[in-house]
Amino acid sequence: METYYAFAPRGFTSFFRAIPVWIKEKVFLKKIIREEFKKAGADTGVNIQIGEDIPLLFPEHHLSHAASAFYPSPFQRAAVVTVDGVGEWATASICRGEGKNLEKIKEIHFPHSLGLLYSAIT
Repeated sequence: METYYAFAPRGFTSFFRAIPVWIKEKVFLKKIIREEFKKAGADTGVNIQIGEDIPLLFPEHHLSHAASAFYPSPFQRAAVVTVDGVGEWATASICRGEGKNLEKIKEIHFPHSLGLLYSAIT
């Protein structure tokens, strides 16, 4: 919403295309995930119900990328750099991985994005 507001009125067309998705899916994402687990359980005969008493956690987008690279790597200590279009507000990040710890050091925020530049060019 902040991005659309910042680029108003030029962003109105994009806003009107995106808002139905937000209303239909993103606002109710936890409810949709719980329903899909219930359906998957019914399909497999396994009781997979994630009730309201069990929290659903959503980690930061770039921290997830960094973790998926660092934790399975053979390194005990590493600099981890992530770059993509945009995830939440971050478009790139630098993390320090050491042992079991992964610490975000710096990130670049939208609209500055090498990933979006790459997408536009290719």
